[in-house]
Amino acid sequence: MIPNQKPNYPPHSKDTNGVQVIVCGLGRTGYRIFSLLRQQGIAVSGISDRPFPRDPSKIIVGDPRTPTTLIRAGIRQARTLIIASSKESDNLAVLMQARLLNPKIFVINRLFNSKLGDRLDQTLPYHASLSVSKLAAPVFTFSALGSKAIGQLELSGRTWPIHEEFIHRRHPWRGRSLYDLWVDRDTMLIYYLPNQTHINESAYSESYPSVPQLVTPAENDESYGELEGESNSGEDHSASGPNDNGDNGFTSDARTLVIPRKTDLVGAVLARQSLEPGDRIIVATHPKTNRVRYGVQRQWTKFLAGVRSFQNSGEPAIAAVVALVVAIVVSVSVYVGTTDSSLVDALYFAVGMITGAGGQEKVAEQSPELVKIFTAVMMLMGAAIIGVCYALLNDYILGSRFRRLLTVAQMPTRDHFIVCGLGSLGVRIAQELHRSGYEVLVLDRNPNNRFLNVIRASKIPVVIEDASLPAALEAANITHAAGLLAVTSDDTTNLEIVLSARTLAPKLSTTMRSEDPHFALMAQQVFDLDSVLSPVELAAPSFAATALGGKILGNGLTSDTLWVALGTLITPRHILHGKVVSEAAQSSDFVPLYLVRGNQEIRRILLLNTRLRDGDVLHLSIPANKLAQLWQATPHPFKI
Repeated sequence: MIPNQKPNYPPHSKDTNGVQVIVCGLGRTGYRIFSLLRQQGIAVSGISDRPFPRDPSKIIVGDPRTPTTLIRAGIRQARTLIIASSKESDNLAVLMQARLLNPKIFVINRLFNSKLGDRLDQTLPYHASLSVSKLAAPVFTFSALGSKAIGQLELSGRTWPIHEEFIHRRHPWRGRSLYDLWVDRDTMLIYYLPNQTHINESAYSESYPSVPQLVTPAENDESYGELEGESNSGEDHSASGPNDNGDNGFTSDARTLVIPRKTDLVGAVLARQSLEPGDRIIVATHPKTNRVRYGVQRQWTKFLAGVRSFQNSGEPAIAAVVALVVAIVVSVSVYVGTTDSSLVDALYFAVGMITGAGGQEKVAEQSPELVKIFTAVMMLMGAAIIGVCYALLNDYILGSRFRRLLTVAQMPTRDHFIVCGLGSLGVRIAQELHRSGYEVLVLDRNPNNRFLNVIRASKIPVVIEDASLPAALEAANITHAAGLLAVTSDDTTNLEIVLSARTLAPKLSTTMRSEDPHFALMAQQVFDLDSVLSPVELAAPSFAATALGGKILGNGLTSDTLWVALGTLITPRHILHGKVVSEAAQSSDFVPLYLVRGNQEIRRILLLNTRLRDGDVLHLSIPANKLAQLWQATPHPFKI
């Protein structure tokens, strides 16, 4: 990430509500993006190739590949174009036509082909390629591993799941200091939504209607005192009283004045505020990995499985070798019994005759006529046997069979994940789990699946069977599996797979894919399923967040509020330039994640006390509808 590199985004309007965004292709994904942008207060219009009953005033009906339709939608004045059709060829056609009409428009292109997307991003300015399956796969993976993720965050080359914690009376985090969570290396706090009831109760009391409530020092001990290691940044984070003259609120009954509960995360962290019932906190957690995957025992087991596989596939070779030995033994017996040749001479001639190398021809020349006929027959048989042996040897040594001895994908027997459906989403989920160190088995009924070579190259075993059949699930050792993911492109098939799996293994954790969010909600409630996820719901926030500009690190959606994590370059004209991070965060309602200064990353408490200066790259999370305040003094956010 180079802070001063050339920006790859067009200029932004200072008023987010005035930004013009066009969404092309209003299928399930496109319309969800369209609706989400409108919820965030963005001026957005859509293009549909068929009449659209909803929001007709904001939707243009026509072929988006034609200049007439794009001009009617306002392509020449628009800042951003989101191409969300499921057909990549159509998306490329719209991209080229849009660039001819508006060369500087920022295009967000939906593509599954990640290599093509990367080349387009490198070749074209103001272009970003996104894939629904790539965006959704990590959340499906997190769900399979037991995390109820609502989004994802890219940190240090790893994808962290974002989830929302609702603090109830029995929650393990109840009473835990937000300061402790902030300094925890395995968590990254994204946003804080305190219980408004507690705020009102702590801010006022019946005895003192205009001052905070009083409690004993022991009840709020953690809220006092200066934070360890903090420097004086111009902001006093200690628990002084309501004035600066030394009056700290002590009364005759030795009670201490409580500062009202902070409503912003940074303020709550600095005050060492504790989580209370009713609070909500959005947090990213360190992704889980299986550290024992590459153990010696597993590698030895895999090698033995390869040997067994090698033996099973080597039956033709064994038969050819046996035939060769039998031919040599029979020939030697005949020559020794019918001629005066010694055993060694007979063996030498028999081997030379069968292999075609020749030698000791006098053995046959001095033999009877019948022996000469026998010799001729053995020459023909020997040529055939040697030909087969050479062919099999070449296949094993130079072909693929010998490599399978060392690289065979072993069928897992326990604690593995079964991925049913090898589509664009299934292949990414299998690879994500495999990279995290977990055993994976793929079930798919199509022997000509285009992703078979990709998944086999990753050394992931594949079984070509219908996953909805109990026999196929039993063959996949479902009773000893850690989890199952039904991610075919058909919702009904996925439901059938999950119900079959629960019949065989009632306690098995299952994750089901549903293209229809409404169907997903009903299926989860009616059948009491563990997790039903919609790729549309998971990917749409990323498209919407990218449309708002900046280097998007991650996003999440909760209660119709879109949270965006992004990186922004601090310049002398930036609204945050010269400010201490903690002060800027509290005034602008964002949460700092980390700061890049040169080759150094500044995190945790040190980050809060850092003053922003020219060239810094601040990574933060903020509600999407408050992004405009970050751009008030800069023409555009930079691509990091």
